[in-house]
Amino acid sequence: MSPPLPPTALLPLLLLLPPMTTSSSTPSPLSWVARTSYDDSPTERLGRHHPITFANETHGFLLGGSTSDIGAVSDLRIYHEADDAWIDASHVLLASEYPSRTYGYGVVLDEAYHAKAYLGFGSDAYGNRMRDWWEFDMSTLVFRRLADFPGEARHHPSVVPVYVNDDDGDGGGDGGGGMGGWQIHVGLGDGLIGENMEFVNFDDYWSYSINDDAWTRLSDFPGGKRHHPFYFGIGGTSYVGFGHGDASPYVYRDLYRYEGGTWHGEDDFVSYDYDESTVRAPSIATMEGRVAGTQFSMAFPPPHTSRDGVSTDDLRGSAGFIPAAMGEFHAYFPRPAGTVTHEDDDSDASSYPRWRALPPHPGASRWAPGSFVMRGSGRAYFLCGYDRYTNEHRSDVWGIDLSSLFSPRSDGGAATPSTTTTTTTSSIAPSIATMTSAFAAPTASPWTVASNNADLDTTDDGVEVFFDVACATRDECDARRSDMNMTAFRVGNYPSKGCFAKNGIAYWSYGGNVEEMSLGDLPGEQERIWCAGGGNGGGGRHSSPTPAVASSTSAILIPSSSSVKIRTATLVVGTSVIAICWLVQ
Repeated sequence: MSPPLPPTALLPLLLLLPPMTTSSSTPSPLSWVARTSYDDSPTERLGRHHPITFANETHGFLLGGSTSDIGAVSDLRIYHEADDAWIDASHVLLASEYPSRTYGYGVVLDEAYHAKAYLGFGSDAYGNRMRDWWEFDMSTLVFRRLADFPGEARHHPSVVPVYVNDDDGDGGGDGGGGMGGWQIHVGLGDGLIGENMEFVNFDDYWSYSINDDAWTRLSDFPGGKRHHPFYFGIGGTSYVGFGHGDASPYVYRDLYRYEGGTWHGEDDFVSYDYDESTVRAPSIATMEGRVAGTQFSMAFPPPHTSRDGVSTDDLRGSAGFIPAAMGEFHAYFPRPAGTVTHEDDDSDASSYPRWRALPPHPGASRWAPGSFVMRGSGRAYFLCGYDRYTNEHRSDVWGIDLSSLFSPRSDGGAATPSTTTTTTTSSIAPSIATMTSAFAAPTASPWTVASNNADLDTTDDGVEVFFDVACATRDECDARRSDMNMTAFRVGNYPSKGCFAKNGIAYWSYGGNVEEMSLGDLPGEQERIWCAGGGNGGGGRHSSPTPAVASSTSAILIPSSSSVKIRTATLVVGTSVIAICWLVQ
C-alpha cells in the first residue's frame, strides 16, 4: 500500500469554477467533430475498450480499461475542453490505493459544480470481479474508498445517479430511508460464482445513499438477468434495459424505469429517423436489440437544483442517449420537448416517438466505448472502443453538440436547429500549460514508481537519496535490458509484474498495478530490473538538500557523519522528485 501524498505534492485543480460563455459558429447542428486524442504514444498503443469516463463543467476524465497489451490499465487522463487538449495525470494513482481495472463504471451528479465522481466495479487484469466503490474528487484528484457494494462482485452493471425527493415514495426499506437526496442505483451485470467460478448474470438492484455512505437493496429488475445493459438517469428516475441475458432472444430491446420505488415497463425499442422539421419522424430506423455501447443523459433545467451561472436557461427538456456498439446513435425522449416531468406532459403519448435515430459517430461500429457530457451543456464526447472490423483498439475522440434537440418551440414540438453553439469555458480555470506544469509526469513514462528501499547518504553538502525506480512501460524495460546486455526479452502475463529477469532473460509482464511493478522481493531466481537507481546499475541518483523532508509538517535532520536506511515511495511532479520517506528501525 502506497503512503499518502503530502498536501504539497498536489496543487488543487480549479475545475469547478463558474464559467463564462462564448459563442462560435458551427457548420450545422448534430454534426460530429473530431477532437484531440489522448493517445500521444509513438505507436498509438493507448486505444482501449471499457474505460471509465465522466466530466464536470470544464474537464473530462478517462481512467483504465483494456488495451491490446494490458488487461487492466492504470492511468488517468484529463481533457481540458477550452484548449481541446489532454494531460496525463496517471502518476496521481501512485499516491492512491485505487486499483487498476477494466469493465468498471463511473458517474457524476447532475448538480452544478459538484466536485465528486463515483466509480467502481469491473475486474482486474485476471478477470476477477470487483465490488469496491470509490469517490474521486475532480478538483484535487484524490480518491476516497467508500462502503463496498454488499452484493456479488461484478462487471457490466448499470450505474445510475438519481435525485430522490422526500415525497418520491422511495423511503423506508426501499432505499433512501425516507430522506431526500442523491442516490446511485446499481444493478445487473455478470460475475463468477462458487468454487468452479461459474459465469452468471444478475438481476438484483441496489441504491447507494451518498449522504449515508450505505447500500440498500431494492426490488429486483423485472426484465430478467443480464449484463452490459444501457442505462441513464433523469431527475429521480433511472432507466435500464437492453443488454445480453440468459433467455431468448439473448440480446434485448426492452426498457424499464425505476421511479417512486416501483418498476415500470416502457415500450420496446423502436427508433425513428430523425427529422428536424417535425416531432413525428417519418419512418422506422431500427427496432433491433443492442448491447455493449455507452450511454449518457441530459436534462434542462435540472428539476432538483439551481444552475446559476450556466447558460442553459434557454434549453428545456430531457433525454437519454445510447451511442450503440452497432455504429448507431439513438436518443430517448421520455416526454415531448419542452416538458420536464411526467406531470408536464399533456400530449398524446401514443403518437409521440420516444426514440429517434441521430447521426452516428464516424467510422465503423465499436464495442464498449466511453462517453461523457460537459455538465450543464448540450456537448457530448465519444471515445475509445474496440473496432471489430479492423481489430483495433481505438483512441480517437469525437464531439457533438446536442443543444438543438432541447431548444423549446412555442408549439412544444421538436427543436429548431440553431446556427450557433454555446461553448462553456472558465475565466479562471487553468490552461493546459498551467495544469501540465503542476501535474505532468516525465515524458519518459506516464508515471514513475520506486522500490521499497532507498539509501540516504549524507555529505557536507546535503543529503543524497538513492532511489531504485521501477520500469513503468514495456519500452522502458526493453531499453533497460539492452543497456544491461541481456539479449533475450520476453513479454507476457506472468505472476510477477513489470520488468524482471530470470536466468539471464528479461521479462515484461502486463497487467500489474503500481505496487506490483515496484516490488523488489520477487520469488525464486527472479530479480527486479530497475530503470534507475542503485540497483543493477540503474544509474539514477537524485540529490536532496538538507533537511530530508518526511512530510509536509515535519523534517528529518541527518547528522553529517551518519548513513541511514529508509523506506520510500516517490512521485515525479514536473522536474521535481518528491520523496515520501520514513526511517527503518
